[in-house]
Amino acid sequence: MHALIRDNVEAATVVWLPHFLSRQKAAQLGRLLKIRYLLERDRLDDYAAHLSTDDRNRVRHQLQAQRDNLTSQLAAVLRQLYGIAQAEDANVGSRVGADGHLLSLYRGHRPTLLGGASFEYNVLALADGLFDMKYPKHPNFDPTGNRKPVTTGELKTVLGWITRAMEDGEKRVVVDKHQLALARRIVHPLELGEVHDGPINLGTAWRQRLDQYAVQIGAHGDYRVEDIREWIAEIGYTGLDKPVSSLIIATYAMLADRAWLYHGSPVQEAPELERIGTGYVLRAQELPSETEFSAARKRAGKLFGVLVPAMLLARNVNRLAGEVRAKVTDLESPVNGVRRSLDKHGTTLGLREQVDPSRVVTGWYAADMLARLSGTPDATSLVRVLAGASYPITDEVLGTAICSAPAVLTALDRADWTLLESVHGFTGRGDALGDQAERLVAEVAQAAANDEFTLPLAPVLSGMRDRAVALINEAARLARVTPSVRPAPQQPAIPEERATPETTGPGRPGRPARSRLRVQSSQIETALAGIIADLQSEIRDYATANPSVEIEISWRAVDRDSAGAGGTDS
Repeated sequence: MHALIRDNVEAATVVWLPHFLSRQKAAQLGRLLKIRYLLERDRLDDYAAHLSTDDRNRVRHQLQAQRDNLTSQLAAVLRQLYGIAQAEDANVGSRVGADGHLLSLYRGHRPTLLGGASFEYNVLALADGLFDMKYPKHPNFDPTGNRKPVTTGELKTVLGWITRAMEDGEKRVVVDKHQLALARRIVHPLELGEVHDGPINLGTAWRQRLDQYAVQIGAHGDYRVEDIREWIAEIGYTGLDKPVSSLIIATYAMLADRAWLYHGSPVQEAPELERIGTGYVLRAQELPSETEFSAARKRAGKLFGVLVPAMLLARNVNRLAGEVRAKVTDLESPVNGVRRSLDKHGTTLGLREQVDPSRVVTGWYAADMLARLSGTPDATSLVRVLAGASYPITDEVLGTAICSAPAVLTALDRADWTLLESVHGFTGRGDALGDQAERLVAEVAQAAANDEFTLPLAPVLSGMRDRAVALINEAARLARVTPSVRPAPQQPAIPEERATPETTGPGRPGRPARSRLRVQSSQIETALAGIIADLQSEIRDYATANPSVEIEISWRAVDRDSAGAGGTDS
């Protein structure tokens, strides 16, 4: 040790030197080692095989008593040899030098022993003294001396309370009673604030220290997290575990209102303590005005259901922008999909007959709002766009159009447009069936024309199919019975390629010519209304001329080969 000290070797090392044992005590130690050897693993049975079982048991008990007595004596002697009890000359052989039992290779460190204390207490005290010398500003998380380490989970719990204290800008929060001791144990040693019987009151000491140090070294712009960790050590707070220094950095970010970036990209929420490291930087962010943030915050709630704290802070601005961007990403495609679908089916929905239907206009406003938001380069720009965009409709109407877009688009995609077009064919008949068709068409047109806030479209489209099918079934039923004589309604044109009447033979007196009407099964819904109308006209004329004749109407599937060879008429 003296040679190492002379060579200026410096290390965080303490050496604890004992006196040597006296010859008598060394002999006792040798005897103790032999006894313990014999008593281990039943060796005594091997070495005393010549003795009877009773004699071996008697010898074993004697040896156990000697072992316990020697262990007690030599343990007391060791306390003397290591300097924590008064040494007796009979127990000590060669003694340590004038420097005493303790030597340190850490410059300026003078360790001492506490006489009368245990070995364990003195070892821990020596370690504490060395750490205090090496890390003079290290926080003491163990004021009671129970040697319970602070865990990362406990540090994260305290960070959660600190975050809540900063949410409203008051730097104060009332802590749950069962976590007060934990908060006090961490907040006080780290000089983050004061913990009383209820609240945490955050201080600004760390913001002042780090900002002043940054000015001293000429740092400006973005602060890299690992640079801040070095600044903490250079200020004098050395020896901190990474989670502990990360807690200081996270608290500083809130106190200085700096935004988190990861590899140059803004992040919505501060990273977990264990993730704070290389790649993260803190940036002094330009913020919107109080008025802009307040307006954007309220509007985000109405348009997207996004809620953030009201305090104008960088993390609240970034959180608002991040959550709104996520909503825009999810909703922009459905909003534009609804707009395109309304345009595609505008005639069937009755939108072409109206001037600037509310749903169409609202859809354009919704698409415009989302396009503006998706094109913003940063959080503050997004907040300003959200606050400043103006439309001649309320935010409730606009928000409903945006948030309902996925459900409305699904309803539009699932709607049976061919069926609705068939219903249009029954309007203008002048009978009960025509009235029902007109009401259904009018209800669909009304829902399509109104904005979603006033009249939801999806339920109307969902219920339209059953009603349309019922109408067509009723029309088919009416075609199977003898109709009463009445003026023929306006006939919808039937495309020649869908239903082609063909005379099968010359008519006889008092009897109409039989006709063959062919239509592809895939086109039946479109052609059915025209077919029924033609049949009604033909049967009505015949029934008028032959009031007492029974009429039969039938249909069949046509075999194209047979039909071409002169198959049966229908």
